[in-house]
Amino acid sequence: MSKNCFIFVVCGAKEHIDTLHFSLEYLKKYSKNEIWVLTDTSRNEIPVQHKDIIDVVTPKEFNNHQASIYLKTGIHNYFPKGNKYCYLDTDVVALNQDVDRIFDEYSAPITFANDHFNVNHFSVYAINCNCLEKFNNIEKEIEHHVEMSKRNSFYWFKKLLYIIPTRFYRLNKHFKLEKKTGIWYNHHNEPITHINAHCSHLTDVIKKEMDIAIDGNWKHFNGGVFLFDDNSHSFLNAWHKLTTEKFDDPYWRTRDQGTLIATTWKFELQNHKTLDKKWNFIADSKNDSLHLDKENDFFTDDNWKTKIKPNFIHIFYRFGDKTWDVWNYVTTK
Repeated sequence: MSKNCFIFVVCGAKEHIDTLHFSLEYLKKYSKNEIWVLTDTSRNEIPVQHKDIIDVVTPKEFNNHQASIYLKTGIHNYFPKGNKYCYLDTDVVALNQDVDRIFDEYSAPITFANDHFNVNHFSVYAINCNCLEKFNNIEKEIEHHVEMSKRNSFYWFKKLLYIIPTRFYRLNKHFKLEKKTGIWYNHHNEPITHINAHCSHLTDVIKKEMDIAIDGNWKHFNGGVFLFDDNSHSFLNAWHKLTTEKFDDPYWRTRDQGTLIATTWKFELQNHKTLDKKWNFIADSKNDSLHLDKENDFFTDDNWKTKIKPNFIHIFYRFGDKTWDVWNYVTTK
């Protein structure tokens, strides 16, 4: 008889297994379905505390990060056919008793949620092209100019310019600050935030190596949560093959997201049905416009004009940070 099952994948460091244990506790609290952990126990610094474990020996030449991706993209090879599965990153936390309803959202051949990035914005994190480093240097340059202006004897005049009711405060001829949002802009009027760092190197290399043309403005899938069944095997085989091939390519960072983008367009699934944000709500601590309404369990985001009551929350960067209101909200659930 067909079953619905959740699957986590973990390999290696204690911090990742501790993260898994936290997310397992929450999912077990709210879900009535089977929950499995796929791992290579020989790599783990501490034991996984869970009864339903599948232990797979991964290739010795892989580091722990590569081994985790190897298991994740090849996930369909280790579980029985005939069931419906939901993969969850270890930093995806269940928040309420609606979590089991995610299986009703499945649309063959495979179902993901959208990321909050588009392809060109993600490109700086997928490819070793130095674009992210260049962007980070611009942020440091702004910080330097701000500090220098504070030491200037005419700083009082700068403060006066900031108080004047205008949209922008102009630091110098190169940079200006939008007062309402706190976002800096360059002299080309382009926003300077980590969300707006972008390049075309990922689409360029996919076109060159695979002859797949991808729209850089496409809001790509996020690999942190996805639903699959027997119909998904061709897609997963292609994603797994491409991802593991890129382990040896120094131009590609060791991730599964860039290869997921390529595989999605190869299978012409770029317009396929996606999960609502409530099934993989990305709480990005670097997104300054993310706001929490604790009283009503809503998150709002000024950048993307969303108001979401999540069933699963995907914690970026600050998992376990007790100084972050989002994390403290999660621990009340």
